[in-house]
Amino acid sequence: MHPWEEDGVKPDDDLSSLIFCRVLPDATSEGEEHIPVGYVFVIERNRRDPKYKLAGGHKVKGETPQETAQRELKGETGLVRALDEFVYISAEWKDRPSPHWSVLFSINVRVSDLTMMHPYDVENEGEQPEYLSMSQFRTEVGSQGILRPHIKRLVEHSLVLFV
Repeated sequence: MHPWEEDGVKPDDDLSSLIFCRVLPDATSEGEEHIPVGYVFVIERNRRDPKYKLAGGHKVKGETPQETAQRELKGETGLVRALDEFVYISAEWKDRPSPHWSVLFSINVRVSDLTMMHPYDVENEGEQPEYLSMSQFRTEVGSQGILRPHIKRLVEHSLVLFV
């Protein structure tokens, strides 16, 4: 049984997957290799009030939440990761705008992986991937430049420690 099934998600349910992408340093001293230096978010700059958000989207028929996360990360950021690198965090039922499960995963990439980021996948619907350093992330959170529900969810699961 998959961990999301333990939380109530069934294989045929409508769902979307969100990916919290932590950026880790390439070369570090012992013990610092797991301390993020920033995060990857996506933004649609052509919107009236653009906000950074987690990469993600709805599943296609037959996909698991993890496969959806893998496809959406590649489609929106150009970053390719093996399925087993996507760590399940939580599943939440959403009533709006249409009823579905929202399944959150985390993934780690290295600074050198950022050279592979691009928005040119056929799956991309206008999102631009961007690396936010820790100070840029704090600035965007403070100015409400990141979708509040995404920040709230990250804080709820202790993936970030401030609002």
